[in-house]
Amino acid sequence: MAKTKKQDVVVQKLIDAAQEKRKAIELAEKPIWLTNSSFSYDEDGGSNRKNIRVISDVGDLVKIQAFLNQKYQSYAVAAQTLDYEEPFTWLGFSHEDWSADFKVMATKINITKEKKKLEAIENRLNKLISPELKQQMELEAISKELGL
Repeated sequence: MAKTKKQDVVVQKLIDAAQEKRKAIELAEKPIWLTNSSFSYDEDGGSNRKNIRVISDVGDLVKIQAFLNQKYQSYAVAAQTLDYEEPFTWLGFSHEDWSADFKVMATKINITKEKKKLEAIENRLNKLISPELKQQMELEAISKELGL
């Protein structure tokens, strides 16, 4: 009996941690985009457009970020050389805005992987829940629903 109680405490802590991760994932799934998400390697943006919101490989985002970093750094050197003070933009958006959106998308890609891992962990935890803990958790859920 004491072993079951100790195990229930451990399982409950793990369930709580999994729920916290789930909340963090839910927050990250509602990003705020700073660009129109339509990236092109051409400055006029006419050909080879990529919608960064549908990219599924972080490596592709890294390549786009590297390209943009090169343009940004070259621009900074040229602007300094010519005493030009207009900020760098690419397709109407700043380097910082593009970078922020690339980070958002990379996070979304990683979250998809994290969600799958979290589901597997939760399934394993559900197998470890004792009937007593299951009953206690259900009572707590009902209390919350009733606002008690």
